[in-house]
Amino acid sequence: MRNLMSLVLVCGLIPALSANGSAQLGNVAATFNAPFEFWVNGTRFAPGEYSLDATVPSMAIVRSKDGRKLEMAATLVDGDPVPEKEARVIFVLRNGRYHLVKIRGVLGKRTLTAHSGEDNGDGVREVKIEYSRLVSETRAHN
Repeated sequence: MRNLMSLVLVCGLIPALSANGSAQLGNVAATFNAPFEFWVNGTRFAPGEYSLDATVPSMAIVRSKDGRKLEMAATLVDGDPVPEKEARVIFVLRNGRYHLVKIRGVLGKRTLTAHSGEDNGDGVREVKIEYSRLVSETRAHN
């Protein structure tokens, strides 16, 4: 019962913390474009563009551009922020599937807890995280 209450609390906070399905760092959105199929936890994502919300240190949210597919994954902080030009999501090939394993972003380095302590499997692919500045609501209305 305690775990259920925690899950309800987290699910209630996530929408409040991520505006418009975009990762927020002030007025910044994080996206990546994976040119291959990948998995987060047990969810399959087709090749395409995704938003990434990693504003909460213990959680990352991957959401499809159309908003139809979303997966939350628990993360462990394992390093300091990287410069924007070095920001990446890292995928590891295991049993013929690429799994999102690490996030290296401006909010810090993260490892998905499901993959903590694992090796590089059968291969690694990195995809650049793109950050874009959002127009603030006050500027948009003027």
